[in-house]
Amino acid sequence: MAKRAIRGVCATLASAIRVIEKDIKDEKRRVPRLKAEIAALKNQPNPDQAQIRAKEKELRDLLQRIEEDEGQLEAFKEEFKFHCR
Repeated sequence: MAKRAIRGVCATLASAIRVIEKDIKDEKRRVPRLKAEIAALKNQPNPDQAQIRAKEKELRDLLQRIEEDEGQLEAFKEEFKFHCR
């Protein structure tokens, strides 16, 4: 019974790890696009400061989310390593 429960936990952790890894990969792909959008906005003849600030906030939020997701990923990997290997 306990082994079956542990296998279930391990499967759940493995699944969560895959999902978080995919999320991080997708989030990291967005970073250069946001930076390019910010640069394009700044290079306009009359830059819209509100738009620039909004995109910069979006970039900061995204980078923070990546950092948090990477921390969660490492925690899940440690749990998996401890319980499942």
